[in-house]
Amino acid sequence: MKHVSAVPSLNLIHQGKTRDTFELPNKDELLIVATNRLSTHNVVHNSSVPKKGEVLTALTIFWFTEVLPADIQNHLVAYGKAIYKHLPPGKYPENLHHRAIVVKKLKMIPVEFIYRSYMTGSLWKRYKHDGTNQYGLSLPPGLKLMSRFDPLIFTPTDKSESDEPLTAVSVFKQHNDATTMTHLAYDHAMRHLRRLGIELVDSKFEVGVDAEGSFVIADEFCTPDSSRFCESDSIQEGFDPPWLDKQIARDVAEKCWGENEKIPLHFDAPILEVLTQTYVGLCSRVLGKSLAEFQQALDVRV
Repeated sequence: MKHVSAVPSLNLIHQGKTRDTFELPNKDELLIVATNRLSTHNVVHNSSVPKKGEVLTALTIFWFTEVLPADIQNHLVAYGKAIYKHLPPGKYPENLHHRAIVVKKLKMIPVEFIYRSYMTGSLWKRYKHDGTNQYGLSLPPGLKLMSRFDPLIFTPTDKSESDEPLTAVSVFKQHNDATTMTHLAYDHAMRHLRRLGIELVDSKFEVGVDAEGSFVIADEFCTPDSSRFCESDSIQEGFDPPWLDKQIARDVAEKCWGENEKIPLHFDAPILEVLTQTYVGLCSRVLGKSLAEFQQALDVRV
């Protein structure tokens, strides 16, 4: 399903499940706009989540500018009202800078770098079924839902519509530096969250190579779309915790589909309200201030 462009006045060069990417006058830069579109299981649904794009943008800016050390490079060029210096003159959607960032154009590595601290998701479904996994890992018998991995495990996939699993060993050999960098980034995020009483259950990252040949973290970082979160004190082996992320929508979608074809869904208003409250609530805790307070700083950053 083709969605309306987030910024009709700019040349849209890619429309992802959640983000729209636009060409800019400086050919080495791109404008990325996070929308409120809701996707699960590689399906873009017919419903949207209010405030979602603002949350994804605020969190990504926060992680890149306030948590990750300088030696873990990211693609961020400009954020807040400073983005308008990079845009051609024109009329733009109100408060576009609450949902958009200007980034470096990169040569992307076709891998999703996924790390897991706990047994859940697709890994658990396969393991529960026959004790195996798709990533060439040696996992012990007897693991349960939400069993903790210490150390964490690496479960990469390719960048495709089906997110095909890759072996951890092959990706590490081929992309050693990118794997090491994303592992360190996960550790930084995990430590920050644990101080807040939040557990980073798993997360995925994307990496590109810039014009200087440096590895750079791209796209979003530790958002409720790209990660699973729960309260640290809510974890109990054998049970799903109350989720603080998109897993809420995944669970609803799976119940609606059952064994049928995965088609775009309309989510009921109460579910969308829960998703908005969950996203905004998590965001405020991570930022240490309300989303509105964080955005006030974006409004004056020129």
